[in-house]
Amino acid sequence: MVDPKILSTITFCVPGPSNPRRRTDVTVILVEGAVKNYAAYIGAGRDARWVRKYGNKMTYQEALTFFPSMVLEEARYRK
Repeated sequence: MVDPKILSTITFCVPGPSNPRRRTDVTVILVEGAVKNYAAYIGAGRDARWVRKYGNKMTYQEALTFFPSMVLEEARYRK
């Protein structure tokens, strides 16, 4: 199996759920699949490879929130 190519990565900090002073890193990635489709994943931490493997897949609408400057075609977005 071929690993998906990471097209874009965004990392930011959010306040922790139990302690707002403690920050948690969040990474969002856009990956290209084997058949020229793509999907976005979100996960805790800064390791894009970890997020690619274990992160939560985002819907097309959620992906548009994080990648507004990129042209995302809904027909090519993995459901």
